[in-house]
Amino acid sequence: MKLSYIVENRIEEDQPEKERHSPLLSRGSELTDTELLEKLDSFGIKISKKILNKLSLEFISAEELSKWFFKTPNLQSKYTTDMEIKRVWIWLTVLWERWFPKRINYEMVDDRMAYGYDELDDDNVISGCEILLRVWYDVLKIMKQRDIKTLEEFDEKFRGTYSVSDMANDIEDELWSAGNKNKKYLKKRISFCRDFLKRFPEEDSFRIENFKCAMAESYLQLGKFRKVNRLYKKWLRQAPEWGRGWVKWSDCFWQSYGDEDGINDLDRAESILKQGLAVVDVRDRPVILDKLWSVYNEKEDFDKADEIQKEIDELEDGETNYIEAPRKIIPRTHKKIPRNKPCPCGSGKKYKKCCGNGINQAEEKGVGS
Repeated sequence: MKLSYIVENRIEEDQPEKERHSPLLSRGSELTDTELLEKLDSFGIKISKKILNKLSLEFISAEELSKWFFKTPNLQSKYTTDMEIKRVWIWLTVLWERWFPKRINYEMVDDRMAYGYDELDDDNVISGCEILLRVWYDVLKIMKQRDIKTLEEFDEKFRGTYSVSDMANDIEDELWSAGNKNKKYLKKRISFCRDFLKRFPEEDSFRIENFKCAMAESYLQLGKFRKVNRLYKKWLRQAPEWGRGWVKWSDCFWQSYGDEDGINDLDRAESILKQGLAVVDVRDRPVILDKLWSVYNEKEDFDKADEIQKEIDELEDGETNYIEAPRKIIPRTHKKIPRNKPCPCGSGKKYKKCCGNGINQAEEKGVGS
């Protein structure tokens, strides 16, 4: 995929001055409106606020608009190189943002995303979340206006510095961190995930499941144990093959941290895990078994734990008939896994956001010690 002009510009901005090969957007920002209009006029492009107002409704980016100008038959310009088109793009980008800052284009989305990620990189998590949430709503507005159905389709057209699809995951993740500083961000996380699930029900199942877990996790942190219980009942009734859902639901009765009534009901946790294992085509069976092994050990029912261990060993030896290849079994050890390390279950999430979620929170509250 060819890089967009805004991405190429960002790369050029990071280069030493002697190694730059293209004009910079930042230099264009130093020019006055009159100077910008004069430069456009020198290319045969007659523009005014009224004209740009109309064109900005027709085009989604200054890059798209600048390329359109060079395809116009009556354009009185001898310049057709990519370098010259980029110059026109710079001048149009600056004027567009100055004159119509609320008429969001791809360049504005890219700049604001970059700013939000810079804030997160500087550990300004609340500021970063607020910025990226505003960008997200801008993206949704563009998708509605342009009849873009999926995030993948948006990213293909956007070609930005960052993927909007990845940004959605990052917003969900960072809202959890912000929620640890201010609980209102847990509520924002719930709203974000709920809205995402309604808008994009056809997204890949792994992402959908992660967002469901994020909703439940946030409700649990807010002490809404009954709400969490109802959600998992509904979700697993709709998709009983969701193995990790059974595990996460069982955690609410064993390793939860919101409502004391849900912290240490090992019998209920055992019952939920058994329900999951009874589903013929349940995914991630080894992960459910491993969790059940842990429950039996916590209950000091070592005979049943040994039976589960035998079944796990059989699965590890390849004697299995479930649909998906098993993920790595979580090591049964009391050695603490750093919260920011990848989860050993193989989900791709950080340990603090996956299997270590309830464990670490319970440890912080002294549960089970």
